[in-house]
Amino acid sequence: MEKHRSGTEDGHASMHSVQAAAAFLNVSPQYVIDRIVSGGLAARHDGAEYLIAIEDLQALKATLRRETEMALQALADESRDLGI
Repeated sequence: MEKHRSGTEDGHASMHSVQAAAAFLNVSPQYVIDRIVSGGLAARHDGAEYLIAIEDLQALKATLRRETEMALQALADESRDLGI
C-alpha cells in the first residue's frame, strides 16, 4: 500500500492517505471519507486531508470481511430455506 507518510514525528504508526486507504480496502475514496465522518474510522485531519493509521485500516478491513461473510451466509441460508 502506498503510504502518505512513513510515520509521525512522535513515533506512532504509519499514516495513509484516503486514496491509499481506499485501495487497501478495495472501496472508493468517498466511502473512506464517509466512514471517517460518521465515526466508523479513526483519522487525523492534517491540513486539507485525512490521514489514517494502518492498524485502523486493518481493523476496518477485518470488520468488512466479517460483515461480508455474514451476509453471504444469510443468503445461502435463505436460498436453502427456499429450496433454490
